[in-house]
Order: sequence, then structure tokens, then C-alpha cells
Amino acid sequence: MKSSIKIFEIFGISVNLHISFLMFILLLFILLVFSYGFIAGIVSIFLFFILFSIVVLHELSHSLVAIEFGFKVRSITLLPLGGAADVEMDENPKAELLMAFAGPLFNILFAWICLVLLISLTPNWSHYLSIFGANFSLDLFGFLGWLIWINFMLAAFNLLPAFPMDGGRVLRAFLALFMDYLKATKISLFIAKILFVLMMLVGLFLTLKGYTLNGMMLVFIAMFLFFAGNREVKWTEAREKFKGMKNRDIAVRLQETDGNLTVEDVLNLSSFTYPHSPFFVVTMNGKIEGVIKTGDIMNKRANNKINDNMPVYEVMNKDVSFIEADGLVTKSFRKILSADLCVVEENGIVIGYITRDMIIRQIK
Repeated sequence: MKSSIKIFEIFGISVNLHISFLMFILLLFILLVFSYGFIAGIVSIFLFFILFSIVVLHELSHSLVAIEFGFKVRSITLLPLGGAADVEMDENPKAELLMAFAGPLFNILFAWICLVLLISLTPNWSHYLSIFGANFSLDLFGFLGWLIWINFMLAAFNLLPAFPMDGGRVLRAFLALFMDYLKATKISLFIAKILFVLMMLVGLFLTLKGYTLNGMMLVFIAMFLFFAGNREVKWTEAREKFKGMKNRDIAVRLQETDGNLTVEDVLNLSSFTYPHSPFFVVTMNGKIEGVIKTGDIMNKRANNKINDNMPVYEVMNKDVSFIEADGLVTKSFRKILSADLCVVEENGIVIGYITRDMIIRQIK
């Protein structure tokens, strides 16, 4: 994700923080300091980071199973409501079933390890499982009790059959053993929508009863998951539309221009020589360096942001990816969507381009 910051890499997987996560942390800290004081704010933020460390391990469990099946895992991104692993995988119900189970299974095993450790360290272990009690203290034993509860709750919440959560993916994968993937996805989302509506109703009830923060948070989570589930169905529909198609099948012809030409030169080429070419690939010394979109160039010139005598290499867009002509479109989805334009190559020769808009139009 462009709006993410890489924090470290493990097993070749980039672990990133989304900007919204950092903004959420800052907002949470300010609210807690104003409500309960500076120390409470620091302790709560510490526990929050521990929680999201567990989320990273949860997502890593999914990712390791994906790698075992031969799928490529690009990254894990931390978001305010959890984590998301970017996995390049085929429609494989068995693999998805095991991948979906892996995350909650980690949480359950980790909770049991913490419980065994707590029992072995103190005979009064049951007291430290009452994390909502008035006498609860966050010492070593209390911290273990908190870890036990958090992991069991994460496992239980993730296993709800509400797509796109893990439980919903388990349901989708099970259904896909007996029907096509798109139908299985739609059935899973239908069941999820029922659960999300119930979550919103419970959230509104809590809000009316005076538990405003908890109630509105539940409503927000339900709405977030509702839209995420709808987006997943759109992706599945797009994969069905492009199934079996190669990048060359949808590539649009791309014209080349020298990076030393001026803006005026390229606009003249666009108007007279290649009037139907909205993009030009920019080459320097035989190497592709970027692309220009004639519409963007004309707008910038009209707004006096650039002038006619500027060389093209100074105004080109370098956000370009390259994909092979014989690669499957479904395998190239992520790459196409992460760049403004994807140049399609065959043995090092440019044969055309694909833009994210060409894919998004099929998703909407």
C-alpha cells in the first residue's frame, strides 16, 4: 500500500503500518490522557501495541500456510481494526480453509501456553483471569491473564462466520468444495450481512443504554466489515471475468517517445501523429523510465504548472510497473492496481499497457 510505512521484514514478508493506524494511535492516546491521565494513556498504548503484535503473529500464521502452498505473500499491513495479508493466490478451497484456520489456531494455542505458564507461576491463577474485576492489577500475572483473554476473544471473534473474517473465509472455502467460487462467496456474504445487521442493532442498543463508546465502536466495526465483504465479492466477480485471460489479451497499444523531447513536441505527436494514444512511454537511452498521460500534461500546462519547453523526462510519471504479456491478468491484479500504469512486455519489447481503471471498471 502506498500509504503504508514498512517497519520490518520477516520470512521475506514486508510488515507495514498504515497511516490510518498511526493516526488512530495518536487519537486514542489523546482521548485516554484527557479521560484518565498521562500514565493511563501510556499503559493503554503499550497494551495496544502488544495487541497488534499478536495481530502480526496471527496474520503471519495465515501467511506461512500460504507460503507452504506455494503462494506469494507480499506484505502484512496493520490497520486500525486489525491486519491484512497481501497474498497472491489462486482459487484453492483446501488452501483457503487451512489458511483461514491458521490465524485463530495461533491465538488459541498462544492463550493455552499463557494459561499453563500462569498456573505454573502462581497458585492464585484464577484471580488473574478476572481482568474486568475491580481488584485487577496489571503486574506480571495480570498481564498473562490479559493475554489469555485477548487471544481467546480474538480467536472467537475471527471465527464468526462473517465474511471476510476468518470464519467467513472458512465457510466460503467449505462451500467452494461443492460449488463455484463466486456463488460460495455470495452465500458467505449473505450470511455475514445478517450477522453485521445484528451487530449494528446491538451497538445501537448499547448506545441508547448509555454505553456510547462501546456501542458506536460495534456499529463502526459492523459497517467496516460490511463494505469489506462487498468489495471482496466485486474482486471475485472480476477474477471470474478475467479468468484464463493473459495480459496481452487486454493490453492497449502504447506509443514511445524520447525523454529529451519537449512537452510541446509530445503534445504535437498526440494531436497529429498519434491522436488516439492517451499515454506515451518515455525512454532514455533505450530504457523505459516512465510514462506521460497527455491529458494530465495538457491540464498542467493550462494551469501554468509546466511550460512547453520543459523536457518530457522532467514531467513524466515514474510510478510504472512491468508485467509479462503471457502472464495471467488475475495474477497481475495487485501490480496493476498499485501503479498508475502497467507496461506489458514480451521479451523486453513493449506491446501495450494496462491501467488500474481498466480493471476497476470491471469491478464496479
